Amino acid sequence: MQQNENMSLLANQKLPLAMHSFAVGADGRLVKQVLSRITFHFTFDGLTYHAVAVQGEDAGFVEIWTDLGGIPYSAEGVARRVDVAEIIYASRGLPNVRVSITDKQHVLLSASTAVDSATVSQTILATAAMLVMKARPWAALLALYGLPDQRQAAA
Repeated sequence: MQQNENMSLLANQKLPLAMHSFAVGADGRLVKQVLSRITFHFTFDGLTYHAVAVQGEDAGFVEIWTDLGGIPYSAEGVARRVDVAEIIYASRGLPNVRVSITDKQHVLLSASTAVDSATVSQTILATAAMLVMKARPWAALLALYGLPDQRQAAA
């Protein structure tokens, strides 16, 4: 009877099945596990991005962010500081991308979106790539108009 229950549980799941989404209970039955958080880091276009995928009861979301460096000091050029502030202001209201300032006066570029399943690796990576493509023009614009170049040389 237990094998039939296990097969029934697996048969009623959306494909593809996420890694570690099932565990074997003490009685030998499969038990569905909800994975709540997956974090990883990657480098794209010379910038180090941090990512998190969070799965809720019904849906999840994927978020990426990167630190673009400190806001230029006024002594480095008032115009550069104003340009960065105007770019940050212009990014307000964007649907998935945000440019913000941390408490340490660093510019943080982030992007997030909802996903059906934040536990399937293909979904997480495809969503992270899509978010990088949405955030990339803002990183280039900020580098062009005032922020120091934070990109690392490719190894």
